[in-house]
Order: sequence, then C-alpha cells, then structure tokens
Amino acid sequence: MDFIRRAFISIKAKKGKSLVLFILLLVIFSLVFTGFAIQESTKQSAESARKELGANVTLKMNQQKVMEKAQSGEQINDADLSIPNTDIDKIKNLPQVADYTISSDGSAIKGDLKPMPAKKQENGQGGMAQVAGNDENGKKVETPSFTVKAVNQTATLPSFQDKTDKIISGKQLTKEDKGNQALIEKQLAEKNNLKVGDKFKLTNDKNKKIEFTVKGIYQSNQKLEPQLESFEMMLPGNKIYASFEGAKNFVWSKGIEKAEFDLKDPQEVNSFIDDAKKLTKVDDEDLFQFDAQNSAYEKMIGPIERVAAFSNIIVTITLIAGGLILALIVLLSIRERKFEMGVLLSLGENKAKLMGQFLVEVVIIAALAFSLSCALANPVGQVISNQMLSSEVSKESSSDDEPSEQQNMALALGGEQEKVVDADPIDKINVSITADTMGRVGGLGFILIFLATTIPCLFIIRLQPKMLFTQKD
Repeated sequence: MDFIRRAFISIKAKKGKSLVLFILLLVIFSLVFTGFAIQESTKQSAESARKELGANVTLKMNQQKVMEKAQSGEQINDADLSIPNTDIDKIKNLPQVADYTISSDGSAIKGDLKPMPAKKQENGQGGMAQVAGNDENGKKVETPSFTVKAVNQTATLPSFQDKTDKIISGKQLTKEDKGNQALIEKQLAEKNNLKVGDKFKLTNDKNKKIEFTVKGIYQSNQKLEPQLESFEMMLPGNKIYASFEGAKNFVWSKGIEKAEFDLKDPQEVNSFIDDAKKLTKVDDEDLFQFDAQNSAYEKMIGPIERVAAFSNIIVTITLIAGGLILALIVLLSIRERKFEMGVLLSLGENKAKLMGQFLVEVVIIAALAFSLSCALANPVGQVISNQMLSSEVSKESSSDDEPSEQQNMALALGGEQEKVVDADPIDKINVSITADTMGRVGGLGFILIFLATTIPCLFIIRLQPKMLFTQKD
C-alpha cells in the first residue's frame, strides 16, 4: 500500500496543482449536482401538477378535425360523431378506471311541456322559438325549446360538481336507474306544476312523444350571455337532464358524444390513455381524442420542463468538457513526472500500482471536492433554478380568462360547459439533494475520474524506464 502513502505526499508537495484540480472538480460536481437536482425537482413538480389537475380523462369530439374534414368536403355520418358502446365497455373495465360518465347533447320541441319564455329581442319581437324552416317534405319544423342532456349519471357532471346546478328536491340520476328518468329545473317544474314522481312527455324533432318520470328537481345558477336570452332553448330553466336510454331519441348524434373516466390515481393518466387507445384505435387523426386537461398541464409544467432540458444540456457539457480538461491536467502532470516514474519502475515498482497512485491522488482531491459540493449544491442549485425558471415563466404567454370560442359554441348549442382549470405556470421548484442524487453524481464522478486518469497514464506507462529517463522534460 506504499503507493497510497506516495499519493498523499505528492498532493502535499504540489499544493498549487492540487488546488487547481480541486477547483475544477468542485465546479464539475456542483454543476452536475445542480443539473440532477433540478431534473428531480422538475419530476416531482410535474407529479404535483398532475395531482392538482385530478385523475379525470375525457374522450370527446376533436372539433378541429371535424371542421377540417367538413371543409375538405369529406362525408361525415352520424355514426362518425358518436363513440361506439363497445368501446366504452372496453375502456370502463380497464384497471385504472374508478368510475365513468357518458353524455350527449340533444333537444326537444315544445309539445305538451311548456317552456320558460325567452326574452323579447331589441326590435320588440318575441323570443326566437317558433319556426326554423321546412323539412324535406315542405313541412314546417319548429326550433327546439328544450335542451336535453342525455347522461348515465349527473353527480359527476361539472355543473353539479361546481354547484352551478344543485339538487333541491329528489335525487340525482345514477347508472342504476331503470326506465326514463329525468331532472328538471325549478322554474320549469313550477311553470308546469311538476314535482318529484310526476310524469311528463317530451317531443322530438320527428314529433314522437317520450314519457319521463321526474326523479329530481334542480336549481341552476348559470349566467347566460344577454344575446342568448332570446332563445328558449338556451335558457337554463329549459334544460333537462335525462337518462341515456330514454333520451337517445333526442340526441343529435344518435349516440354517445362524450365519455369521462375518473381514474384511481392521477399518475396513471398516461398509462390509461395508452391502454385505451389500443382498445379503441383512437389516434391523432381520429374525430375523437383523449383529453386529460392537457393544455392546462402543459401550461403548468412548460417552463420547468424547459429548465430541466437546459439543465440536462449543462450536465452533458459539464461531463464532456470537464472530463477533457481533467484528462489534460492529468496528462500534463504525468508528463512532468517521467523521471519519478522511471525511478520507481527501475526499482521494481508495479505499473498497475503506479497508475493506482495517480488515480488515488485524483480520488482524494475529488472526495474533498465532492463533500464541499454536497454542501453547496442546494443553495447554488436553488439560485440557478430560480433565475432560469423566472426567465422561462416571463416568456410564457398569459392565458385568456374568457371562455374559448369552442366553449361559447358548445353553450350556444345547448351543450355542457367544459370544466376549466385555472392553471398558472409553476414558477418555483424546491431543489433538494437526495441520497439517490448523491449516488448518481458520485458514480458518474468516479467513472469520469477513472477514465480521465487511466487513459493518459496508458500513454506514459507503456514506455520503458530508460525511455522515461531520456524523454524527461
């Protein structure tokens, strides 16, 4: 073990070079620590963002694709605008699914049920509720007076979850309901003298009447745009939630338009979507798409993902550049010690032990640099990440709080307003050094030191002692 003693003596004798090597290794370890810590913190922040958004995935119509196909003149059938029941059955049985809700939008004309009256228009005419035009047989067709929401359960709908709609009498619709059950708004119930348990009939566009039983009465707190108040169908009081089986004759697409799946764990969102796509063959070119608040999620984690990507570049450059510089320093140091190596080799010293001495010298200095970098990594990494993240967040375009054009269109057609998550970009991450990070940095550091030390040694050690004496500077 004499080569270890010589390593300590050499470090002490060459204080200047040892200090330079110490500073270089300290910078390398600190930057690598910072990069790995930022990446780990980014991963944790992304997981927190996903948990905040919840474990809800929606399979719904891709409005953009529908518009593109319509503009291109491609034929779109009713069947293309609905999700097959077989697909829903397959997806709902996936192990990640805790619950599911299916829904579709439709309408009903006046018939026997009296709607809440629309407000008069500014020109003094009555609300727009009567004649919409003529059908193919020349018969006049009435504009729908009621919005019909076909669902398998109502408690999971955004309007009931955020208390926009609230049950005041009776019960919610559930998947276990038998027969044609419905929820009607308080104003509509009072106008038609209906209470829980009563029956009423809805009339579809083919003038067919379907009887429903009032299972519950709800009160709506929805705020309507003034320009929509002149349409009976748009009024919150004229919205009816009905069991899917009974309401299928009123649904525009004649099928399931949207399915929402509540998952057991937010971290299973990606695996669920992957599995569901395999079962349904839904892809980016399809008229339907899976949405897990992707836009909100991307907005939240966009800045930290860019910071993580940049930190990964820093780590890569640091390891490559640091390794090359370290190898150069070791090579120059060894070249200056040819005479020392020649003497030791001529005295019978083993070449492997001689290489071990040089390696031990660098490892000792590296151990000191590693220890100090462990202490500095947290504060240094936090400062660097804060500066980088602040810059990225400032570049992030602020989102508009107003409803999107698609949301306004959905409301105008009597649809359910999408649940909008107020997602702000993550503007702070907590950088912390874990045992796993220390292990990774230590392992990479040792590999770097081993390669940067042994490779230059091979060029010198392969020489014979006589050549080392004659080639000494």
